[in-house]
Amino acid sequence: MKYDELTQTVLRQKDDLMLNPFDASTIEQALTLKQKYPSVHFTIMSMGTMHAKAMLKELLAYDIDRAVLLSDPVFAGSDTLATGYVLSKGIRCAGDYDLIFCGKQSTDGDTGQVGPSLAQKLGIPHLTNVIEIEENSEQYMVCSRKTHFGCDRIRVQYPALISFDKNNQMLRSPTLRGILQAQQKQVEVWGADDIAAQREKCGRAGSPTRIIRSFIPKTDFKAVEIVGKPIQQASTLVNELGSVYSDLFRKAID
Repeated sequence: MKYDELTQTVLRQKDDLMLNPFDASTIEQALTLKQKYPSVHFTIMSMGTMHAKAMLKELLAYDIDRAVLLSDPVFAGSDTLATGYVLSKGIRCAGDYDLIFCGKQSTDGDTGQVGPSLAQKLGIPHLTNVIEIEENSEQYMVCSRKTHFGCDRIRVQYPALISFDKNNQMLRSPTLRGILQAQQKQVEVWGADDIAAQREKCGRAGSPTRIIRSFIPKTDFKAVEIVGKPIQQASTLVNELGSVYSDLFRKAID
C-alpha cells in the first residue's frame, strides 16, 4: 500500500486489493443463512475504485444473487461519515431489505465506525462485534457479541444491521457450478447520480475529518556482529547500547 503525503490519502492500487478478513467472515455468515433459507435474496455491495469490480465479480461465484459497486470520483477521500452516507443511499436504491451484514472494520482504517454510522442513517437498530448467529426467525435474530467482560446474547428485530467480528469460520470455497454461473452475472456500477447522492455529503466535501499530517516513519537499522568469549560479548553489547542511548539522549535535547 502506498501513501501520498501531499494529499494525505492512501493510493489504492489494483494489486493491493484483497478481501478483508472481517468481510470474509461476514460473507460466510450470510451464506450459511441463505443455505438455511434458499429463498433469501443476497446482494453484496461495496464502495471503492473500479479496481474493486474484479473482486466483486469473483465473489459472485458464491451463492450471491447480485453485486453492486458504488464508484465515482466524487466519493474519493471519504471518511467514515461520508462512506456511511454513500452506502446508505446505495442500499436504499437497491430495494427492500431485512438484514444488512457488514464486517466490523477495515484492515487499514480500523475505526469500526462505518457499520453503526450506516445503521443510524438508515434508522435501524444494529449490533456490533457479533461472532455468531445463535437463533433466527422471520421476525428477529439472536446473536452473540464480544465485550470486554465476555459475551452478550442479544435479540434484535428486523430490519437491522449486524457487524461481524472475525471468528473461526473460514469462507468456503466456491463450487464449480457457482463459478460457471458467475460468468453469466455482471457487477452493477453506480455513481453519485445513480443513487441520488448529494455531492456535498460525499468524498472530502462531506468528510468532517481533517488529517493534518500523516507519514510512514523512516527507520535506519544497523546490524552489529558481536564475537568473542561470553564476557567479551557482554562488554561489547553494553558499550554498543550505551552508544545508542547516548545518541538518542543528545537528539532529544537538541
